[in-house]
Amino acid sequence: MIPTILIIDDVFGRSVPSGNPQRRSLCDNLRLQDVTGDDPRPYMLRSPVANAVFVRGQQPATARPGDRVENDLEGTLSRIKAGFVQHGRAMPWALVLVDLCFWTGTVTADSEDHHGMEGLPRGVPADREPSTCFGFQLLQAIHGACPELRALVLSSMEEDLMMLRAC
Repeated sequence: MIPTILIIDDVFGRSVPSGNPQRRSLCDNLRLQDVTGDDPRPYMLRSPVANAVFVRGQQPATARPGDRVENDLEGTLSRIKAGFVQHGRAMPWALVLVDLCFWTGTVTADSEDHHGMEGLPRGVPADREPSTCFGFQLLQAIHGACPELRALVLSSMEEDLMMLRAC
């Protein structure tokens, strides 16, 4: 049985009606089998190294222009505590990967163009501040609620890594 990891990220975790291309690329590159269950065109990898469940960590999971996207600490912690259900049994996560910066605010055509991704708001200044950064809040909450669970930072942005070093 291969391990199952939870990936909490606003980009990879968002549900997109036509499928999330960024998630698919990440899965292909890291050889992860996406078992989230929200892709309209699921695919199977040969010899994946792990199963991956993706969570946006925000509400709504699927956002369209006009929707307001907000971080969801309690809902995300609930999902973490529930584990991965397999054959009717809750299994613990082998690992949790957490992004640092989660974009919040209202989704607009301009915000989608700015990021080049469907369903993302432009963000607000507090999204990038270490003291209010949702990823740090999540890491603290995970450590408090599930101290035995391994949680790592997932970030592709150099600024996020510098912010992490500064804290």
